[in-house]
Amino acid sequence: KSSTDKWSYWKSYARILFGTCATFGLLGMVLCTLVDIALYGRWVLPWLGSLHFNVIQGNSKLYGTHTWYWYFLAGFPAITGSMLPFF
Repeated sequence: KSSTDKWSYWKSYARILFGTCATFGLLGMVLCTLVDIALYGRWVLPWLGSLHFNVIQGNSKLYGTHTWYWYFLAGFPAITGSMLPFF
């Protein structure tokens, strides 16, 4: 194959991949927004409250702090769990 064919293949693959991710991501955001509206009874963005508390006010330290490498040694494996061998 020529390099043009390979580039065309990867370009179409990326378009399909990102298009699919964007479609399902947008669908998920819409569904979550509808659930939030139904449960709160008004338009809300609950994640903004967490962002404000943890980042803007700096209160995330109330939950404890770790060194930068803790996330690689314990945090990431705890989040990924059984999926880690597949990475």
